[in-house]
Amino acid sequence: MKIAQNCNPNKIDMPSFNRFREDFKMAVDACIGGVCE
Repeated sequence: MKIAQNCNPNKIDMPSFNRFREDFKMAVDACIGGVCE
């Protein structure tokens, strides 16, 4: 997963940001579920 290098908050790519948030949430849920140590 790659975070944009040029992260201008005034010019954020919302679809990519939302996808990133979903991936992050899934990763956190997996950790809470005991999938990752």
